[in-house]
Amino acid sequence: MPAVHSQLRSLFVTERAAALDLALFAALTASIGVAPENANAIYYGGGIALSFILNRNRAFQDARGDTVAMIARVIVIGLGALLLSTMLVTALSQMMAPVIAKLLSLPAMFPWSYGTSRHFVFRRAG
Repeated sequence: MPAVHSQLRSLFVTERAAALDLALFAALTASIGVAPENANAIYYGGGIALSFILNRNRAFQDARGDTVAMIARVIVIGLGALLLSTMLVTALSQMMAPVIAKLLSLPAMFPWSYGTSRHFVFRRAG
């Protein structure tokens, strides 16, 4: 049951970050004409920090270990997520509006984000 609880808490965190992500992406692409791949990259730095703080305090509060090492791992994971997400958004933007492409990319990224956070960034002491 603890895994289900951490998944739900992580989903809550992801949902909040995704709303901010989508709003910023829409503003950048629709309002000022930033290319989808650039708009996607602009958010990710702040998104990595927001995700770390919220996940550390909500979804994976039982994780133990060196905080600096966790931050280093979340940066690596975040850069991987940025690459995957940007590839997906760029490809989908060729077929549909960039905001719709971004919206569709969000649930596709959750398994990557949760899985890597759970097993790599916020490992439990054991």
